[in-house]
Amino acid sequence: MRACPSIVATMHSSDDRDTLIHQVRARQMAALAAMVAITLTTASFVRLPGRTVLLRALGSEISYEFSGAAQYTLLLGGIVCSGLVAVLRAGQRARSLTFAEAASFWGLPLQVVLVALSVLDQLSWWGFQIGIAVLTGMLLAIIVALQTQSAERDVSRARLMLNAITYALSLLVFAAIYAMRLRSMLSATALAVSATLLSAELLRDTDTPISQVWGWSALVGLLIGEMTWALNYTRMSTRSGAVLLLAAFYALSGIIQQHLWRRLDRRGAIEFLIALLIGVAVASALA
Repeated sequence: MRACPSIVATMHSSDDRDTLIHQVRARQMAALAAMVAITLTTASFVRLPGRTVLLRALGSEISYEFSGAAQYTLLLGGIVCSGLVAVLRAGQRARSLTFAEAASFWGLPLQVVLVALSVLDQLSWWGFQIGIAVLTGMLLAIIVALQTQSAERDVSRARLMLNAITYALSLLVFAAIYAMRLRSMLSATALAVSATLLSAELLRDTDTPISQVWGWSALVGLLIGEMTWALNYTRMSTRSGAVLLLAAFYALSGIIQQHLWRRLDRRGAIEFLIALLIGVAVASALA
């Protein structure tokens, strides 16, 4: 039985289009990784001068020192967000990506870059600094590649790897912020924002409207922020606090993720509660 020539031509055209899209995305991901690596390297060797910003609110003057690190943070954030949107929009056949949908991809890459920027500030030898910058660019390219796979509904393996990276990164972020011993207003807010962004990464593949994804993510962030506020009144060590926050984040996001996938049952809920109790036990042992 001979295939219809028009069907064969359509199949070849579709394959060529998919190949072209993958090539374009590969070039964009390589460019994004290179720009991030170069910017991180520059941040290690070129110190930008700080600027003082004066604001007036309700009759009072507020000053803010816009440091060089803050300027690099904004620059890297713009590079990552705009580059990621360009990769995701490459070859879209349907409607354009909305802002809320694009923002759900930003949390993981952004926090990878911010962690790298904070690590570079602690290093003195230029070889380590360049190595960390290059490794960050490579990790960023891997994460974006996994995100594009998950966005195309190739969810299974990509989602599993993204989950592992998200939870590992959350432990680093929680430990870094909690170790600063900032005022509760600052530390709780920072951890709430971080948890919200990371939760959006975990929940965006659940076939749930994006407004609900952000609603559930904000709930996780709010609970983590409240938990941080309470922990600040204790003398818990950085390791114990980070492990406890990770256990709570894992249980909350996992239960919500299973609920949105319509897979949550009594057994699953018990497994997440057991994981939370194990986290509490480990945090107590590290205290």
